[in-house]
Amino acid sequence: MKIFLTGGTGVLGRRVLKLLSENNAEVVVLSRSAENAALITQLGGTPFSGDLFNPDDLIRGTAGADAILHLATHIPRASKTSAWALNDRIRTEGTANLLRAAWINGVPFYLQQSVALIYGDQQGRVVTPDTPLPEKQPAMLRSAVEMERLIREAAGDGLSYAILRFGNFYSADSAQTRGLLENFRNGKVPLIGKGDFYWNMIHTDDAAAAVAFVLFNRARFENKILNVSDFNPLRFSEFLAALAMATHSDMPRRVPRYLARLLVGKDTFKVMTASYRITDAQAMEGWAPRYPGFREGLRSLGI
Repeated sequence: MKIFLTGGTGVLGRRVLKLLSENNAEVVVLSRSAENAALITQLGGTPFSGDLFNPDDLIRGTAGADAILHLATHIPRASKTSAWALNDRIRTEGTANLLRAAWINGVPFYLQQSVALIYGDQQGRVVTPDTPLPEKQPAMLRSAVEMERLIREAAGDGLSYAILRFGNFYSADSAQTRGLLENFRNGKVPLIGKGDFYWNMIHTDDAAAAVAFVLFNRARFENKILNVSDFNPLRFSEFLAALAMATHSDMPRRVPRYLARLLVGKDTFKVMTASYRITDAQAMEGWAPRYPGFREGLRSLGI
C-alpha cells in the first residue's frame, strides 16, 4: 500500500508515519525542509519535497498512491483570529489541492483529520456524526466546516473518504500540552463558572492508532464521518482536578463566566465552554483507546 501523508512531522503525523511504516506501508511524506526530511527518513517514510499550496507538487507527489492522509495543521498558541490564518489555509486551500490531485491521479481513498469542536455547545448532550452542526461557528472553526464540505462534495467517481472528528489531543511532546501544564502551574487556567461543561479528550498515541485502524479497514469506513475520543468525557472541573492531582497543585481559582469571556474573547470562550459528549455508542468496532480516560493518559506524561 502506498500512502501520501501531509503533516508527517507533526505530533500526530509522526506517530502515524511510524505505525504505517511498521506495518509495511510505503509512506511518501510531504516535506518542506532538510530537517523534516531527515526525521521522515528516520521514521521509515520517504520525503517528498513540495508545498501543500502548490497544486503541481501534490499531483506529482500523489501519483500512484492508494490513499491520501491529510494530517497537516498549524495550531497557534495565540487566541486572536489572525493567528489562525495559516491553519485555515491548510484546511481549505490545502484540502482543495489534495482533492484535485486525488481526482487527477485516481487515488481511491482520502482520510482527513478534523475536530469535534465543530459540534459547538450541545448542552452536554451525546453527539453522533448525524448531529446537526451550528450554523454560526467561532472564527477558528469555520475552516474546519468548509474543509469537510469540500471533501463530501468531492466524493464519488472512485474517490471515497473518511473524516475523523477528534477530541482534544494531549501528549508529552505536544507544545499545546506543555503550554497548558505551564499555565496551570502558574495559576493561569481558572475554573470557569461551575466548570460543568464537558471536555472530550484523546491521547495522541490513541489518535494515531485510530488513523491507522481506519486506513487499514478503509472499506468499512468509506464516506463516513467518525467521532474519535477516549469515549470518556469529563467535566471541566474534573479535568482541572485531574491536573491538580497530577501536578500536586491546588485547584485553581474560580472566575465568573462573564469575566472569562472578557479575558479570552468571545470566540475562544465559545470553544472552551462548548459542552457535548462523545461516547462509544458510535465507536469503531475493533478499535479502542489504550488510554480510556484523561486521568489514565496523564500518567504517560511524566509529570
